[in-house]
Amino acid sequence: KSDRDNNHQSCATSNMRVLKSYRKAWEALQIDVGVAGGRHKSYRDTIVIAVLNNMGALFHQLSNFRKSRYCFRSLKNILSSDSITVKIELAPEIRDGMMMNCYYTEERSDEIDTIL
Repeated sequence: KSDRDNNHQSCATSNMRVLKSYRKAWEALQIDVGVAGGRHKSYRDTIVIAVLNNMGALFHQLSNFRKSRYCFRSLKNILSSDSITVKIELAPEIRDGMMMNCYYTEERSDEIDTIL
């Protein structure tokens, strides 16, 4: 194998490990919603936003476009909501950057759907 192939494999393996950590965080957040109810909502919302953005980017990089699209659609719904976290605690430039990820993924997903 070439150095490039080895590097690509190493990156893919690292990305899968990171993705596994995000999935565990996602599962924990879903459990917390059922257990904690409305407590710590702002904190939880901030973590959900970050997890969805990063998982979507990793899925996209790993060419799992269906899962990437799901993450970014979910993120877009949150960022478009009237959530206090989105309106007050999330800096506008961060929100705008994440929305760019959502729009980019939507655009690319439409192109991929047309090809397939």
